[in-house]
Amino acid sequence: MVDKSLTPNVGETLMLLPMLALMVATTSMPKVADLTKAPEAEAVTVVYVGCSIRQTVLSDCKVVNQDPVEPGAAAMALKLASGMSVSQALADKLGGHIVVKLNVK
Repeated sequence: MVDKSLTPNVGETLMLLPMLALMVATTSMPKVADLTKAPEAEAVTVVYVGCSIRQTVLSDCKVVNQDPVEPGAAAMALKLASGMSVSQALADKLGGHIVVKLNVK
């Protein structure tokens, strides 16, 4: 004969499953405070670059900030500006010179 105290009752087992699922779901969920935190913004350096416009390509670029700029940021800004171009209409309107504001990380 089988001892009935050792065999699980199907009704009791079915009632435990939703509670176990709820416990697992709530313990593995991130806290609301963690979801509302904004990621920290990386520091950027604003670099103004003055360039000549040859046809539509920027050339002869120089950093024109009033304040000193970190050399690494200045080099990155000059590299970015050297790959830029403008439309022919904008080049004609600007008269061959442009100042570009770049945010460099």
